[in-house]
Amino acid sequence: MRKKIIIFIIIVFCLAIIVGAIFVYSRNYSPALDLTRFIPAEAVLYIEHDFKNEELGKFYENNFRGKSRFERLLSESDLFGDMSQDLINEVNNLALMVIKHEENYEKVWLLNSTNIHRFHALLPTGYYESMLDSKTTALSTNRDILKTIKEIDPIIEYTGQQRKVLSKFSDENFINIYIANDYLEKLSVKPDAVFYLILNNLDFDKESSIFCGLQAVENKIVYKLESSLNESYKDKYFSEEDKNILEKLSLDDLFLSFISSDLGNVSQTLKQELFDKQESQALAEKYEFDWKEVEDLFSFPGVVFIENKTKQIDTRDIFNLKKHKYGVMINTDLSQQEMINKVARIKQVVKNILGFKYPSYKTKKLPDGSSTTEIVADGNIFNFEKQGNVEFINFSDFNFSLGYLEGSLVLGNDKELIQDILNQESQVKELDCPIFSGQELAIINSDKLVSGILSFIDLTLINFETNRKEINLNGCLLW
Repeated sequence: MRKKIIIFIIIVFCLAIIVGAIFVYSRNYSPALDLTRFIPAEAVLYIEHDFKNEELGKFYENNFRGKSRFERLLSESDLFGDMSQDLINEVNNLALMVIKHEENYEKVWLLNSTNIHRFHALLPTGYYESMLDSKTTALSTNRDILKTIKEIDPIIEYTGQQRKVLSKFSDENFINIYIANDYLEKLSVKPDAVFYLILNNLDFDKESSIFCGLQAVENKIVYKLESSLNESYKDKYFSEEDKNILEKLSLDDLFLSFISSDLGNVSQTLKQELFDKQESQALAEKYEFDWKEVEDLFSFPGVVFIENKTKQIDTRDIFNLKKHKYGVMINTDLSQQEMINKVARIKQVVKNILGFKYPSYKTKKLPDGSSTTEIVADGNIFNFEKQGNVEFINFSDFNFSLGYLEGSLVLGNDKELIQDILNQESQVKELDCPIFSGQELAIINSDKLVSGILSFIDLTLINFETNRKEINLNGCLLW
């Protein structure tokens, strides 16, 4: 009898643990916002906007320009479809879902309203409606897709990636976003700055989905994006000193400036800017030059400054250096003499590059008395000029300038920009953003963009941080 009681107690105890685990699991993985309970497994994109978020209301009250510009951004993003502002004013929460249905991607809107009679009178034409409960309705231009929308059990019916991302949703965010891994490729071809900047410049793990959240904090919007990458990044962080340099130069004149703990990617971009692959190999062979010399130099941390040559910039030209003036400050550990030697070496390499790109023609007499014309790559016919602390060489469409401070080498394609970087005399412009740390930090004067949702933001700050293969992009949007 005693043995049976012990067995019974053990069974009850195990059941209690299982029930408790289910309860904790449900609490941890049940998303904070009501509309998420209608997300089907086939949803590849989910964006929810909480219009009644208290901090968002304060932001709108205190930042009129930010309110008007951000509302235009939301309108341009197609979050609201064909809904009128009068309808949106009656909504508490709104969610846009993109659902994979057969071979197509269909849009469904979920709307929650407490004034349901007023709400129904404002619904747009051409949309079908399905009431999900007394306060929530689903809208779509596809009648069939609405038949699949119903309340689900998150524990049973969410996919693993949905469960992981939706557990990060917070009611502190006025916007929460889920992007499925198999929808990333479709988004990456969209000609918008956000998708182009992020999806085409980061190697996302195709098995991982993306979470993004936007939160209003005083007079700005703070955001975060979390996912996984295919490769681990170097565990080096930018310094506070570099961040101070970034803030010293006039942001009004610059389109893009960023700090990197490792400038390796910049060296590859510069190499591609100057040569195609065959040319770079031919140059290295002719002058017994190893591109590793450049790559080693760019393994140091530094700051990159980009100033646009035109008033406005197309999204696709953001990283096209031929469209911009640029300067790179490389923070080395070289001594003064080593820096002098490095500068001399770089100058000779640049002259060799010019000799290779713009060969000269020399007449040569042959033994029989006739003559022939030889094409000679002679870099020594080109000379650097000096203006202030900057040495530069301009020939045809080739422009190169460089200078150095104690421990820092500065080079680029515009002598005035290089001089500004060397002087660092501009007043510091405080960035009213949280303190971030990571591998890279970028500041974009995004209102210089011709189009796209970033063009409605005055200043965008992006902080890039990784932990092994996990990536955390965070920053703020300023007006």
